[in-house]
Amino acid sequence: MLQTAHSSHAALDALLRPRSIVVIGASSMPASRGYHVWRSVALSTGLNALWPVNPKYRFVGEHRCYPNAYAIPDSEIDLAILCVKSKHLPNALKSLEKNPPKAVLFAPQQEGPLIELSTVEQLYESVKRMGSRLLGPNSIGTMAPVQGINASFWPRTPRPGGLALIAHSALIATGFIERAAASGLGFSGVVSTGLEIDVGLAELIDWFAQDRSTRVIAVEVEALRCPRAFHAALRRATDLKPVVVLRAGPGSGYAADRLAANRFGTDAGADDAFDALLENAGAQRVRTFKHFFAATAAFASGTLPAGRRIAVIANGSGFAGLAADAAEAAGIHLEGLANRTIQSLAKIHPEERLPVNPVVVGAGASGGRLAETLSIVLEDAGIDGAAVVVGPSPMSQLDPTLSELARAAVKTYKPVFISWISSTADAAVRRQLDQLSNSRLIAVRSPEEAMFAFGCLASRSASLNARRSPPKPRKNKLSAEALARIRLIFHRVREGGRHTLLPRELHELMRHLGLRPVDGRITHSLEEAQQAARELGWPVAIKASSTALGSRSASGLVFLNLDSAEALADAWKELTTNWAENSPWSQPDGVLVESMSQHAFERELRLGIRLDPVLGPVVEFGGAGLASTLYNDLSVALAPLSQDEAESLAHAPRYAQTLDAYRGLPPINWDELTDALGRLGDLAAALPALRSLRLEPVVPTDNGLLVIDASVAL
Repeated sequence: MLQTAHSSHAALDALLRPRSIVVIGASSMPASRGYHVWRSVALSTGLNALWPVNPKYRFVGEHRCYPNAYAIPDSEIDLAILCVKSKHLPNALKSLEKNPPKAVLFAPQQEGPLIELSTVEQLYESVKRMGSRLLGPNSIGTMAPVQGINASFWPRTPRPGGLALIAHSALIATGFIERAAASGLGFSGVVSTGLEIDVGLAELIDWFAQDRSTRVIAVEVEALRCPRAFHAALRRATDLKPVVVLRAGPGSGYAADRLAANRFGTDAGADDAFDALLENAGAQRVRTFKHFFAATAAFASGTLPAGRRIAVIANGSGFAGLAADAAEAAGIHLEGLANRTIQSLAKIHPEERLPVNPVVVGAGASGGRLAETLSIVLEDAGIDGAAVVVGPSPMSQLDPTLSELARAAVKTYKPVFISWISSTADAAVRRQLDQLSNSRLIAVRSPEEAMFAFGCLASRSASLNARRSPPKPRKNKLSAEALARIRLIFHRVREGGRHTLLPRELHELMRHLGLRPVDGRITHSLEEAQQAARELGWPVAIKASSTALGSRSASGLVFLNLDSAEALADAWKELTTNWAENSPWSQPDGVLVESMSQHAFERELRLGIRLDPVLGPVVEFGGAGLASTLYNDLSVALAPLSQDEAESLAHAPRYAQTLDAYRGLPPINWDELTDALGRLGDLAAALPALRSLRLEPVVPTDNGLLVIDASVAL
């Protein structure tokens, strides 16, 4: 008889903190997966009961082995781990129906990953009928070091601590565990999600957010099956503790997305949209494994800086210079030290001419001298944290230097980093870190990692401060009347069997969005174009108008600054020739004649909406033309936008520096720009039929934002 479903929270408790485990396929043969899983489970010290199941054995080790799950005495089973070949999984699940477990884990298959969708769905249906939850498939399992439990394929249980690691990739998880062992970092839990067919990222993040033994959550993401749930879980979690998210960045091109789509059937959305999601949720994004570890180790220390000012202490000028470069790249400030600090340093380094920051104490400085220097620098009120960089030197031995630095670090609330530039010192570092389990010292391998991690801490501190401030009210929202009229425009377009808007529809849309379209006329002959130009006033621009055109500029269908009838006639002839040659199948709507806007080219903007296939609608802002495309200087935010988000979006691109007083130009009206971005966010959130909207260029004028060109796709 099948039982009713276990409550979601109870099932996750059983999965992440199991007290009783059955291992189907447990084995004494080292070549089998069942051997490795059973060895990990059998060595766990926090279990109340465990049962090996394998008809080939009467005993596995010192434990009685059962021929099938039916033979297990009636007991409550928290977790069942299935270590059998995929063809035996249905029978293994059937044997659990008499006494269903709260959670089921499919261990990695010896014959390869279990990815056949129909097979996975059938197995999942069997698990659901039992009322159980499923982790995986292709998961190496879970670990709860704080409770002394290892229900995974990985043989070594990491040391207990405050870090929860959730990873799509099993090898990212094991690599992180190994790296943490060398730096003294401990775990509250480790979960390899596998294909995430049932138990997903959002539930796991929620669970660890409420777990009292977890201080920081680290998540490795390849794909998002439930983006809204993931975003909501991050928002809830970051209110309580820091969350660091690793996803391969744009440097991998589309390779990472292709790999994710092949494995999960989806990816995690465009990189800039994913960034916007994490920023909105308050999580920290990293793109490399070394930064993933460095940021997580920094948060695990439990310290946050008050600002972005750091002091660098090094025993050599070369590494001090590298640390200074890394600080600049991370947006960290190397402020000068206070006079009192400089005087105190001069007393303990009378023979040195010390730079004020970085502080180079010399290759002959002992561990005690480094620790004393650190203590003095940390007392400086103008410094929010410190990084100590130790290069190989006979005098600066890391044993016992690390212990002396840790004693200085424990006296302050400011984050303190130590990085060592010597692989031969790894053993000494690990030995000392094992003895300094309660130290606040943050150990990373390079000054670049230290600066990046300090930047993450500073960003988290700023995010928390912003959340504590009352939100600003939105100004000049998109009115219900304007939204209704825009909806009517889109309805007419769809009713006409079209997916793009005609010029007159674009002009109407701009006015409802509170923007100014350029004056223009649709013409169908050179004579009409000449008349329109005289009415609008020279100079003018002409553009091909059709619902089936791509880039008009690339096809030679746009001509600017036509200041006479002769110039217009020549351009008309060339435009019609290009149209026939480059876009012969487009359906002409006519030629648009528009007034030329006289403006500074330094002030051409791009505003837009884009529908991300995974994450939904996003609002874009940047400079027009090469500023945003060639130099990738485009900021993105999830729709809809709060007032703070609209202001942040407007100031995010490097191009925004030209919008303040710049080269003799007055500052633009920032309120108009942020209001326009906010209304675009309202539109994107309200009308999911809108696939893309691109306003480029847009020119700030004394009479509002002037839209020179626009395109919309439904």
